[in-house]
Amino acid sequence: MNKSMKKYILYLLLIFCSIFVSVFLGELYLRLFHVQEGKRLASYDKDLGWRGKPNGKGAFVVKKAHINAKFKYNNLGFRDENVYEKKKDSFRIVLLGDSFVESLETEYEKTFHKILEKIVVDSLGGNYEIVIVGSHGYSTAQELSAFKKFKEIIKPDIVLLLFFTGNDFKDNMRVQFSCIDNDGKLKFNQNTNSFLKIQYLSFKRWLYENSYITYFLKRIIVAKTGVTIADNAKKKIGNVSDEYCYNITKLLILETRNEIIRNNSIFGVVVIPTKEEIENKNIGGNNNVNLDFIVNLLNDNKIKFLDLSQVLQKKDYLALDLHFSDSGHKIVAEEIYKFILNTRQM
Repeated sequence: MNKSMKKYILYLLLIFCSIFVSVFLGELYLRLFHVQEGKRLASYDKDLGWRGKPNGKGAFVVKKAHINAKFKYNNLGFRDENVYEKKKDSFRIVLLGDSFVESLETEYEKTFHKILEKIVVDSLGGNYEIVIVGSHGYSTAQELSAFKKFKEIIKPDIVLLLFFTGNDFKDNMRVQFSCIDNDGKLKFNQNTNSFLKIQYLSFKRWLYENSYITYFLKRIIVAKTGVTIADNAKKKIGNVSDEYCYNITKLLILETRNEIIRNNSIFGVVVIPTKEEIENKNIGGNNNVNLDFIVNLLNDNKIKFLDLSQVLQKKDYLALDLHFSDSGHKIVAEEIYKFILNTRQM
């Protein structure tokens, strides 16, 4: 090996070491002095795209919204107590949803799920269980897939699908999970990733969730450029009409009902309105298109549902976030309890 080649290799080693030391120091600095805002601990799931890391824990922080809540995931990767084989004499109620079910913005004991559990156990007895299945950002298709994935473990008697009129319609456009075929029928897309692709996606999610500097750089890029760096699972069908969006949502809700009924469980829907829809309703407005669509869909198909727009006010949501405030969690728990009492008679 001549001198120029040795010199070239030395330069490469110096560059590599400099990059390594810089990344290491950056990672160390961020871990010691920087709070990761909006960070949740997720893991890759080939069927669902993602879910909470089983038995993982952390803190969810959004400074401008004054949010700082600790969280812990159970053995299934959801923000709940561990779920074990159902006892013979127990009655299990499952809440199926997205970030409203996960409620990362609120301390665990103050979530409507835990408040509801206390109300149910105090009123109906200790053989009643409340179980949540859902993760931040899930679409209806992902929620249905999560139910199928874990139904043999959770074995529910009642399943309540929580539908948020703010973003669930758009989330249902994710091409990885479902679409409408040329015959107008609902089609579920199967994961066809190779073993190596699954390993790559798992590592990519692990790196994002565990490396402070990776997470920090992504947020900087998004904030400075406006470029969305989304998970592949979040990619939506392009160039389709609002009619398609409403139609696929309708088909997904009906298929969720059918799947749950086939499972010999009772099905109901909890409709969660946006703050804007509540304000519009309070001033006598009639332009709540998303809310009206869901309510009419459920009525037309004789699906039992709870419309929270009838009881929630703007104060029941966080001021700088779309999720429930403490008062909202309390009201939602009380209303779902009443709904359960009625639903049991179905």
